[in-house]
Amino acid sequence: MSGEEVTTDYALWQLDEHFISSWICHCGAAYCRGRVTGNDWKSQVLQQRYDCYTTLELIKRTLITTIIILV
Repeated sequence: MSGEEVTTDYALWQLDEHFISSWICHCGAAYCRGRVTGNDWKSQVLQQRYDCYTTLELIKRTLITTIIILV
């Protein structure tokens, strides 16, 4: 929408499993995780929240992870 702030969640594109943010957020927002990691995309809560906004790479990783768990 016009005039709205553009925001993103690192879980949608930060997929490096070794990444841990050097900062800790203290914003106090209800959905804030405090620290960003490269494993945030694995959260089922986040997968459901961003289902319509996900990337192809994230879909691939989620499916592969699900298959591995089921096997």
